Amino acid sequence: MISTVLFDLDGTLLPMDQDQFTKTYFKLLVKKMAPMGGYDPHELAKNIWACVDVMTANKGTETNEQVFWDSYAKIYGEDSLKLKPDFMYFYSHELNDAKPTCGFNPNARAIVKKVKDAGYRVALASNPMLPYDGMITRLKWAGVDEDDFEFITSYEDYTRCKPDVGYFTEICEKNDIDPATCIMVGDSLKEDIIPASKAGMKTFMITENLPDEDSGTISTANANSDVSADSGVSCPDIKSGSFDAFWNYLVSQK
Repeated sequence: MISTVLFDLDGTLLPMDQDQFTKTYFKLLVKKMAPMGGYDPHELAKNIWACVDVMTANKGTETNEQVFWDSYAKIYGEDSLKLKPDFMYFYSHELNDAKPTCGFNPNARAIVKKVKDAGYRVALASNPMLPYDGMITRLKWAGVDEDDFEFITSYEDYTRCKPDVGYFTEICEKNDIDPATCIMVGDSLKEDIIPASKAGMKTFMITENLPDEDSGTISTANANSDVSADSGVSCPDIKSGSFDAFWNYLVSQK
């Protein structure tokens, strides 16, 4: 019986072209921070990506926030950390300029509220690579209320990133969740469906926001997601479809 529902954000509740969003987001971040720190813009972008790479390889020794900023300080020196509040301000303000790179799906807010009203525990399991404020900003773009979630994963509190199976295990350990009673709802086989399955969760892949050529078949999405042959999850085992299809599947598991 399912008692907890985890929703992914980017590409699931919030339609987006991930590449376009990332390019725009980094351009805005570098535009703000390079003059403030006296940094070369090209070097700053390259170094932030290097810090992100270290953070995504985090295996639980420190929070993702600590790992990112320790890496940043190794490049620019401890004194550079005085700009951290300006970085944080960016995520609740200037990041909004990247909103046009994303779409909007009214079904997102509806399904979150429907699941919550039905008595399930509901959480936002977005890849914890950004600060909490960055999560809330993007939630607002999706038209979803942060109060609808029992908890939201962000870089301040988590020590692993998707697609590490340990990220999903950490969610369960931190929030007293039996993975067998939890379902992960996402749009990515590589980052959501397969690692959550390996952690013992049920999964459902949302196809509403996939490009038209990908929305019809899981096999197409599989081919586009660099899923390894030894993933342990075969295409026929993957439940997928619209938010309405997810709701029908959810209630069938009672």
